[in-house]
Amino acid sequence: MMLADTIGIGIGVFFAVMIVLGFIFGWNKKEEDSGKSPYEATKLLTEAEYDFFRALEKATEDKYYIFVQPRLPSLIRIKDDKFSWHLFSPIGSKSVDFVLADKKNLNTLLAIELDDRSHEKADRQRRDQFVDKILADAGVKLIRIKNKRQFNVWELRGVINRALG
Repeated sequence: MMLADTIGIGIGVFFAVMIVLGFIFGWNKKEEDSGKSPYEATKLLTEAEYDFFRALEKATEDKYYIFVQPRLPSLIRIKDDKFSWHLFSPIGSKSVDFVLADKKNLNTLLAIELDDRSHEKADRQRRDQFVDKILADAGVKLIRIKNKRQFNVWELRGVINRALG
């Protein structure tokens, strides 16, 4: 190998290391330098989810607490003798749209997913099948409701009552 090749490789390695170190130590902090935060508030629910939430409130007649967007690890846990990050990782960032909880003890009674057009996509269907299976395995009841422009409160009440037995 020639000296020029060795120097060229050395320079390339030097710049690669500098780029990696720049990311590790945050040398590219434009937001921090400008004093502007990269974060902003967001709405908890989409407009469609909020419309469904209002119908859900009427349908349940204040019998249950309604939780919005709870993460799966808030609803289920991995048994102590089985815990591993391998099992936690797939559920850690997933949530369901709504949960009805018992007002006496806050036990989960029913998980509800509001399915819009995004649930027709293959990757979303795989995610939905995974969530369905995990919740069923843990003994958490789940219903899926197709998103509509308007929800019939009496119909929704019937679906919930049937699901709860």
